[in-house]
Amino acid sequence: MLVYAIKCDYIKNNPNSKIDKPKRARTNIQFYTPDEVEKLISALMQEPIKYQAIIMLALDLDYRRGELTGLTWKDIDFEIRKVEINKTTQYAYGKIYEKGTKTEHSERVNYISDTTLQILKKYQKEQLR
Repeated sequence: MLVYAIKCDYIKNNPNSKIDKPKRARTNIQFYTPDEVEKLISALMQEPIKYQAIIMLALDLDYRRGELTGLTWKDIDFEIRKVEINKTTQYAYGKIYEKGTKTEHSERVNYISDTTLQILKKYQKEQLR
């Protein structure tokens, strides 16, 4: 806005040009250790299949929550273990909305482990009953 004001001769210089941009705070991202992942998977096998499916996908793919909940069966290729992200979901005003990905680069393809594939097949079979 201030650059535009200079172009239009409303002001002579931009007062913000002398201000340093604040440095972005670095976040300390924590990851599960291999031991913790093993414990999680062990405990998970006692839970309903739908929870096994979503958590195993999260562990395998490292997708955002909206990307995981936006997945449909047609986004998963069971033959080559491929999962394609092409949409997300968002919860707002008491409703779930489906929308496109955040950016063009957010659309991507990843591959899942055999364990996750077997869980997804089992879950899909259960849903079709």
